[in-house]
Amino acid sequence: HLHWTHPFRRSRHGTLRQVVKNIHQRHANCLPRKWSGLSVCSQTVKSMIEAIIFDMDGTLVDTEPFNTEIERRQFSLNNLKISEEEHQKYLGVASDAMWREITSRHQTALSVDELIEQNHNESLLYFSELEQIPVMPNLVDLLEKLQRKKYKMAVASSSTPEIIDLILTKTDLKRYFRVIVSAQEAGKSKPEPDVFLMAAKKL
Repeated sequence: HLHWTHPFRRSRHGTLRQVVKNIHQRHANCLPRKWSGLSVCSQTVKSMIEAIIFDMDGTLVDTEPFNTEIERRQFSLNNLKISEEEHQKYLGVASDAMWREITSRHQTALSVDELIEQNHNESLLYFSELEQIPVMPNLVDLLEKLQRKKYKMAVASSSTPEIIDLILTKTDLKRYFRVIVSAQEAGKSKPEPDVFLMAAKKL
C-alpha cells in the first residue's frame, strides 16, 4: 500500500520519475514496469496506494553537483589524491561507506568517524551559503497534485537530519511532508531498507 520514489540509476542522485503520470495513466491497461516496478493494472494501483515515500537526493533535489564539489573540497583539505575515475566509483555509495573505502586505500590523518563528521560540517557550510537550491523539474506541481488527492507523503533520506532540514527548508518543500526520516534515526543507511520501513511505520 506504499509507493516510494527513488533513484533508478546507480547513483545516490537519480532522476525524478513522473509518479502521477504513472499512477493515473488512463490509456494503458497496466503501468510500465520500468517506471513503477508494479505489474498490476493502473485502476487497481489508484485504489491501493495510500502513501508515497520520497528519497531526497536526486529525487526532490538535484544535489549531485553540490555533493561532488563538497567531496572534492574535502579531498583537497585532507591532501588526498583521488582521481575522477575513483571518485565516480563512489556514486551511489553512502558517505560512511565511501570514507571507509578511501581510508582502506589511502593514508589519512583523520579516522573514518572524523572524516564523516568533517563531511557533515562541510556540507552544512556549503548548503547554508547557497542562495538557492533548485528542485527537480515539475516537482512542485507533482507534490501539489498529490497533496490535493490526500496522499500521505514522507521523505526518507541517507543524509543527516540537519542536512535534510536545511535543504527542505531552503527549497520550501518541508510543508508537503507529514513524516521525515533520516538513516541516522533509522539506524542503517541505504541500501538497507530501514529508513523506508521507519517512514512507512510513521505514516
